[in-house]
Amino acid sequence: MSEALILVNLSLRLSLFNFYGLIYGIFRFTKLWELLLLIEILKMAFRDYSKILIEIHLQIYHKMQ
Repeated sequence: MSEALILVNLSLRLSLFNFYGLIYGIFRFTKLWELLLLIEILKMAFRDYSKILIEIHLQIYHKMQ
């Protein structure tokens, strides 16, 4: 059970980190092409990150049963 809580805590911290990184990136990059590039990078990163989160939550679900 404690391992599951640690994984949930880690995933929440990573989510907050990515959110604040997105806000910082929007204010930091003012040129349009840099902003579009940042959005494309974030979309790719979010796709990979969401796959990892789904795997973590499935592992937690199986451990709790």
